[in-house]
Amino acid sequence: MAGNPRSVSQTAIYKRLQRLPKLVEDAIEASARRDAEGVIERFHDGIKEDKLGLVPLKEPTISRKEALDLEKPESPLYALGDEFVQGTFANMLECVRDGQARRYAVRPRDEYHYTVKVSPGGERTIVRTKLKLKDLFEIHEYGCTLHSGARLPPRPALRYAYEKYLRERAKLDPAKKVRDAIRKFVKDGDEKALVKIRERLG
Repeated sequence: MAGNPRSVSQTAIYKRLQRLPKLVEDAIEASARRDAEGVIERFHDGIKEDKLGLVPLKEPTISRKEALDLEKPESPLYALGDEFVQGTFANMLECVRDGQARRYAVRPRDEYHYTVKVSPGGERTIVRTKLKLKDLFEIHEYGCTLHSGARLPPRPALRYAYEKYLRERAKLDPAKKVRDAIRKFVKDGDEKALVKIRERLG
């Protein structure tokens, strides 16, 4: 005797519904990582290309950076930039995964900041400072008052990069297409819909 087509269909739908939470959870985790890496990319490129709208440098600072033969002396926060990736402000951020919560965080790497020194003979050397990148991040993100009494204005590059990324993501809101893909997968077992879920969320 042939089985009941309706019961077979209902069983298949039930099995697909059981798979769905794990599939969506994996896709959301991938999406969270993509978002974290996207913010880091906007941060790096924004500083490198001076497109974050940061407070401009003053002429004495630009002149000092020119004397150190830095590549982009007029660009705020760039300094050694991509010349020395390990300990520069522009390349300081990293994406870190919290394994238990399955979340991703963006934070400064646990490294020291590097700068340039020029000897009396004109020799240019890259040296490590005593300042950690995370401390330098706070100084620039929130501003500070120097020992001389001068005020260093805030240049919140991470906040601006994050806002820029959110604006870009808002234009690509995948919610409706994800709902349609989930509905199609549950109803018809369309494996291509799963690919769409991963593409849209991850």
